[in-house]
Amino acid sequence: MNIAIDIGTCNTQVATKNKGVIISEPSVITYDTYTNSIITVGDMAYKTIGKTPERVKATFPMVDGAVSASELMENMIRIFIEKGCRKRISMPKIITAVPGGITEVERRAIVNAISSYGVRSVYLIETPKASAMGAGLDILSGEGKLIADLGGGTADIAVLSLGGVSSGISIKKAGNEMDKNIIKYMKSHYNLSIGQQMAEQCKKEIGAVKFVDADKTFIMKGRDMVSGLPKAIEVRKSQLIPIYQRTMLEIIRGIVDVLENTPPELNGDILKSGIVFTGGLSKIEGLKELVKDYIRNLKITIASEPEFCTIKGIVKASQYINKVDNNKGHEINPLLAVY
Repeated sequence: MNIAIDIGTCNTQVATKNKGVIISEPSVITYDTYTNSIITVGDMAYKTIGKTPERVKATFPMVDGAVSASELMENMIRIFIEKGCRKRISMPKIITAVPGGITEVERRAIVNAISSYGVRSVYLIETPKASAMGAGLDILSGEGKLIADLGGGTADIAVLSLGGVSSGISIKKAGNEMDKNIIKYMKSHYNLSIGQQMAEQCKKEIGAVKFVDADKTFIMKGRDMVSGLPKAIEVRKSQLIPIYQRTMLEIIRGIVDVLENTPPELNGDILKSGIVFTGGLSKIEGLKELVKDYIRNLKITIASEPEFCTIKGIVKASQYINKVDNNKGHEINPLLAVY
């Protein structure tokens, strides 16, 4: 059985060819620090962030596209697979995506975490390739495609051609960075200490990188840093745009850098096909409008259901597993490696 897994900094998704996406939950695990026993994972664990007693900790085992807690990662993967498949799967083949530019040590950490489940083989594909395939792009042709996958921990940007990455970059600043900047802003401007969940909820409800629709408000709830008492502050979308924009401008600079390092022939292809955005962060208001301010001559497309493009692409890429196993090396294959 082939199982596709997308282990993101913020969310993990599990899918199979026949059932489609069977798990899509936060990449969070809650455990007892005294006994190291797992309490809960996913949606339930996410709700405990910032609310746990002293001996219980809720954590993200993946940080900025790299494994930060290997044993917790192993447990999270096992629980998600068994929850999605409703049983223990014997020796499956697992395919997963890894950020572009990942080091061999970071790659091996992800493979080891997955292998601990008891698998036959682990197959890797780079995130930009998987996202492009999930968005419906033909990455095996000789025509260049520009993809930007905007997630929680990383933004992966790449020009793809003939199943490979011609030029690319992985920026470790994306949705989480925006949340951190909002937390800092509330502390410095309002002496209000807010949690990660509050910052993320604000981003989802009124987050924007350029003013497009009507102004909106959001009630920030947290702790007054002066009195120590609970406090609520109303903020407007318009006042937070410069904060969200700061991170997005770094991503746009990354896109420009990738284009500058792309061969002229592929740049000619991109002039025709444009840039495709995938990933949950690409849903933020004003993305198209802001990118057009800096990259004016490219068509900008935001993929349908962008948050599911990577996992859909991983499922599509699983069809190449047999070609790898059968040593059909003469065919173009988007898979990066097999372990």
